[in-house]
Amino acid sequence: MTPWRSELHACLRLARVSNLPTCWTNVLVGAALGAPGAPPAWRSVGAAMLAVSLFYIAGMALNDVVDAAVDRHERPDRPIPSGAIPLRQATWFILISFGIGMALFTWLSAISAAFGAALAVCIIAYDYLHKRWVGAVILMGACRGLIYLIAAGAVSHHLDWRLLWPMAFILTTYTIAITLVARIETTDHIDARRWLAIRCRLWSRPLRGSSRRPGGSGRSYSAW
Repeated sequence: MTPWRSELHACLRLARVSNLPTCWTNVLVGAALGAPGAPPAWRSVGAAMLAVSLFYIAGMALNDVVDAAVDRHERPDRPIPSGAIPLRQATWFILISFGIGMALFTWLSAISAAFGAALAVCIIAYDYLHKRWVGAVILMGACRGLIYLIAAGAVSHHLDWRLLWPMAFILTTYTIAITLVARIETTDHIDARRWLAIRCRLWSRPLRGSSRRPGGSGRSYSAW
């Protein structure tokens, strides 16, 4: 593998880009919730996607920076402990990504900037607390829920908060449940995992009725 390909591969591993499409779909749903029935404001949606993507890869890189000492023993093949990406370079990558992302949120709207700042706080707090505090899963859930609010604020200044808050809360709780299941899988608590799967099904049932507006056109607002 040539040096530039090797460095690119290391950067992609550091950023864990395989999950980026889930962020993009969150932005699309948030934009649809912000301006239901209106023509898509693709420039704003694209800018929101780029900003959220930058926050995502910055958060993933920060996770590796915070866990660098642990990874030297448990995951020595990760980009930082293996030496593929120097710690200083990773730190600059994080700062630049957060900076450009925040600038894009500010350009989009005051609403997107406010929720973008909240997203940055949740990302940073999660990266520093996820190994120390089980409640950090709440921060992970909030990261996803905030994407709906950021994207909605990017396409409209007149938002239907009665729709947005419940949908953001549903995405937040769904993400918390999925994160808990993933943690349980690593500890082989099978009974607890099955119990959480049942609870996820129960939580999804109210969505089938609430994802349609009363008296509306019947358009579904479910994110999944």
